[in-house]
Amino acid sequence: MIFEKLIETSEKMRELLESLSTTKHIHDFPWPATTYYSPDIWRRADLDIIDAREDRKLWMMHL
Repeated sequence: MIFEKLIETSEKMRELLESLSTTKHIHDFPWPATTYYSPDIWRRADLDIIDAREDRKLWMMHL
């Protein structure tokens, strides 16, 4: 199913951001939202993932 492929890809992206970032900030939002910093590669990368598959049949990622 498409959700599994999207989730797998988002985990790979998260792992890549984690490995290349020098600093990360986890936001106090009701959904998982993290900002990664790596001044030599990028200024800031925000990764938000909303998993509402059970309630709303929705899965969303914003990078």
